[in-house]
Amino acid sequence: LPHLWPSEPMDTKSALVIIPPASRWDPIQHLRRLYDTGFERWMPHMTLIFPFASPDAFLPKIADVEAVAKSTSPFAIALGDVNAFESTGAVWLAPETEPPDAMHDLQERLQEISNTIFKPNVHRPFTPHLTLGRFATDKQRIVDACEEHLQDHDYQLPFQVTEFHWVTRGPDTPFTITKTFVLEGSGLSRRPSQTLPQAINAQHWDDVAAVQQV
Repeated sequence: LPHLWPSEPMDTKSALVIIPPASRWDPIQHLRRLYDTGFERWMPHMTLIFPFASPDAFLPKIADVEAVAKSTSPFAIALGDVNAFESTGAVWLAPETEPPDAMHDLQERLQEISNTIFKPNVHRPFTPHLTLGRFATDKQRIVDACEEHLQDHDYQLPFQVTEFHWVTRGPDTPFTITKTFVLEGSGLSRRPSQTLPQAINAQHWDDVAAVQQV
């Protein structure tokens, strides 16, 4: 028998995302205002699931997502190098986590819930990213501009992820936070892995751990 997927449609006005702290927004928003066609529609974010479920379809599953959040430990993120997706024309920052697979693990568990609501229209590997802008033919100019602007800011300093959000919007309104899911696991991240940016030293990660213990 063929696999019977749920019949609910995906909703492009609904998403699960991680939002960086407001203290990190200024250099990101400066670039997004110049280069990101989604600037007015989206806050700075790293997508976990998009498109996601409509409110009616998601409400029966909220308890499942809450269970994932309660069993997931907070983790640290540092925004890494500027990259570009040729397929979508996006310029983006690569978030690097400690523990290294923390964001992938969270997304995989949320994707399992999402798959019980609707069938994904495209199956592609999950690539954590924070979009800075979009290009048509001048990719390198935008990449260079982003790198030049960011080098004057401490954007790579790590921050602690203690929550993710369900964001929704109306037909003509920007995304806003509809519900926040707090990570309540007991794990503690203290040291960066060897893959994290060289500029991020151990003292920064000690500071993150100290904040988490308060």
